[in-house]
Amino acid sequence: MKEAIAHYWAFARARLGIASVEFWTLTPRELQWLIDAWDEGQRAEDRRTATICMVLANCNRSAEHKPTPF
Repeated sequence: MKEAIAHYWAFARARLGIASVEFWTLTPRELQWLIDAWDEGQRAEDRRTATICMVLANCNRSAEHKPTPF
C-alpha cells in the first residue's frame, strides 16, 4: 500500500506539478480527476503529433508507389 501511495505522490509531483502539501489534501477522487485530465491532454498531444507525421508522410510519398494517402 505504501508503495502505491508513493507512486501516486511521485506522479502528482513530477507530472501534475502538485506541491507535496497539496497532494496530501486531495481526496482519491480528486486525484483521479487530475490524472484523467492529464491523460486526456497526453492523448491530445499524441493526436497533434500523429497529424504532423501524417502530413509529412503524405507530402513526401511517391504517388507511383503509394497511390492512396496515409
